[in-house]
Amino acid sequence: MSVLDIPAIENDFCQHAADPTQEVLPMHQACSKLHLLCWATLFTKGNVAAASTFDWLAHASDHEVFPAQMSNKLLKKIPPQVILMGEFDHVGLCGLQQFAACMKEKAAKKLLGLYVQPGVGHGMYGDKQQDCDKALALICGMYL
Repeated sequence: MSVLDIPAIENDFCQHAADPTQEVLPMHQACSKLHLLCWATLFTKGNVAAASTFDWLAHASDHEVFPAQMSNKLLKKIPPQVILMGEFDHVGLCGLQQFAACMKEKAAKKLLGLYVQPGVGHGMYGDKQQDCDKALALICGMYL
């Protein structure tokens, strides 16, 4: 089993990587350019100059960059997943919802649980961390 807590695994930022003002959600408009630059340093092995010109659209379907883009065949091989995220997660909310829907449709037994913590942002559970922990314990307890 794998527990995905606030991951960014989908390519929903790619479409407007060059011009974040075109993003639908205001939180993506404000944050996507910085996040994409930070992530690009991972894919360019820390080369900031290369990261600044990383072609996100060229990698939008690459499952090594965006795991949610994996083929149905590969999706069926992953371990069962528990997905946790914050309601106002400006990085992963849209993409994780898409990934969960895809898993539910194409590899239903792989999605053990999806929990969206109300009222929190990306990695900012704060005093609501206990609620998230309880949800994780409940979901994992059903399968372990």
